[in-house]
Amino acid sequence: MRGRDVIHYVDNFGAMACLVKGDSRDPDIIGRLAHVLSAILVAIRARPWMDYVRSAANVADLPSCFDIEGLLDFIPPFHPLDTIRV
Repeated sequence: MRGRDVIHYVDNFGAMACLVKGDSRDPDIIGRLAHVLSAILVAIRARPWMDYVRSAANVADLPSCFDIEGLLDFIPPFHPLDTIRV
């Protein structure tokens, strides 16, 4: 990631604002994470871009919401015969 463009898709406007500013009014976990992420991105000279993604479209949310069915929709079906080479 050193010296590259880095895109972060975030499904929470408050969290995204903290990440963009690199700070938070509340010294909670998101404020700490914003400081750490900012320091890392500066150290490696990455160019971050934050973009909003709706929670329903956020594939990363599926495991944390225990939506196993939704997660399985993103995994291609396995067919044992597909692995056989003749």
